[in-house]
Amino acid sequence: MDEPQDIGVQAARLEKLLEERFSARRGTLAQRVARVGRELPRSVRRDLGRVAEAADVSGHPKLSMRIDRAQVTAASLRAESYLRNVDAGFRRRGKWLGVAAGLVINLALGLTLLIVVLRWRGFL
Repeated sequence: MDEPQDIGVQAARLEKLLEERFSARRGTLAQRVARVGRELPRSVRRDLGRVAEAADVSGHPKLSMRIDRAQVTAASLRAESYLRNVDAGFRRRGKWLGVAAGLVINLALGLTLLIVVLRWRGFL
């Protein structure tokens, strides 16, 4: 009967990795995956969903018999491997650089438009 605990331990490890790498601190594994959303590849989201579903079902005595433990373990290992390779600092820097690049582009376009309008009106 320690097999449901194994799935629970796998889910807890994945929750901890999601918290460390993506700052998803609250909720179950499924809720954390939904919160992180498209920041994860589709295959990893699918694997995390499989583990989350197995973790939810593992507490029920009859439904837990339907869990394919080898498939869940493989999905957990694939997701854990991906999450361990995510660099949280690089993600944050990339996000801020994207915001800064957007601001610079918008400012450049705005100044260009201002200069064009001023020239067209004859002020420059």
